[in-house]
Amino acid sequence: MLAADLQGRMAEACTALERAGELLVRPSPENLEDCRVALGTAQAALEECTSELQAHAGDPALLAQALRLRLAVRRAGWLHRTAAEHHRKWFQILRAKLGGYTALGSPAEISGVARVWLQG
Repeated sequence: MLAADLQGRMAEACTALERAGELLVRPSPENLEDCRVALGTAQAALEECTSELQAHAGDPALLAQALRLRLAVRRAGWLHRTAAEHHRKWFQILRAKLGGYTALGSPAEISGVARVWLQG
C-alpha cells in the first residue's frame, strides 16, 4: 500500500472516531446506533492498514495522522467510560430510592422487569 493510501485510510479512521465522539456527547438511541456504525468503520479502516504501517515508519505525514488517531481513540474511550460511570451511578441512586438500603448501608437489590425496544 502506498503511503498516500495508508494516510487516507488512517484519516478515514480518525474521521469516523471523531464522529463517534461527537455522537457520544449527545447520546440517544439513534446516535448510539450511528456511533456503533462509525466505530465499525474506524475498525475496518485500521485493520486494512495495520500490516503496512511498519513499512512506512518515520513518515512525518503518517506520524501526524497517528497522533490525531491516538487523540480520537483516547477521547472516544473517555466518553465511553464517562457514560458507563454516569449510568452506574444513576442506577445506584435508583436502587436506593426504590429498594432502600441494606443493614450494611449499601443500596438494596431491586428486581426489575427487562424491556426490549425494537424499531423497524
